[in-house]
Amino acid sequence: IEAGSSSDATQSPWPASAAFILALIGFTVITKVESARVAAERDNAARVADFMVGLFSVNLAEKGRYSEAVQLVLHALDMKRQTAAPPLEMGSTLVNIAEFYLLQGDAQKAEPMVRAGLALYRKYLNPQSIPVLGAENVYGRCLVGVHRYGEAERVLVRLFPIIRKNYGDEDALESARALMTLYEETGRSEKAAEYRKLVERDTQLTLGISNSPIISHSDLSNCRGGGN
Repeated sequence: IEAGSSSDATQSPWPASAAFILALIGFTVITKVESARVAAERDNAARVADFMVGLFSVNLAEKGRYSEAVQLVLHALDMKRQTAAPPLEMGSTLVNIAEFYLLQGDAQKAEPMVRAGLALYRKYLNPQSIPVLGAENVYGRCLVGVHRYGEAERVLVRLFPIIRKNYGDEDALESARALMTLYEETGRSEKAAEYRKLVERDTQLTLGISNSPIISHSDLSNCRGGGN
């Protein structure tokens, strides 16, 4: 009887240990599933908030309240930095801030923003994708604003037909206006007149039409790699 009791005493810890290990595994799995669910809900909430910021900022810009639009999107950028948002979302926000600074007439502040956004785009997207080309076009317009005309001309002339084809009349209008300014400032009146005609025509075409930069730069298609 004592031998039997000794055997039971020796064997009894094994079932308890196995049960503990199984319970620990189960708890770990449940924790990971719950964490994934919370993370997914947080990401969805962040995307909704980002979309709403986009709508409000565009609405402010359409009313000519550019300073308020810039401050709103800058706040969104700070939130994304704090929450370690995916790089492509950061890139999109940076390019949009640059667009608003350009609308405000502040190319000095716009240029570093679009340059940072473009660096992220180039890292994760196909170089010929629409978001990359669009951001390069914004960069070209910034270069005109900071009087770097040689660089600006190379960028804008290369991209102008692509922008007209893929971005629509309002974006083409901004590019044509930048090229017109470039040629006026560099004393090439014939080239300036060529783009002035396009500006006058496209101004009529875009009268009453709003093409948001938030929408333009949120199409992150043709990805070369994930944004995370």
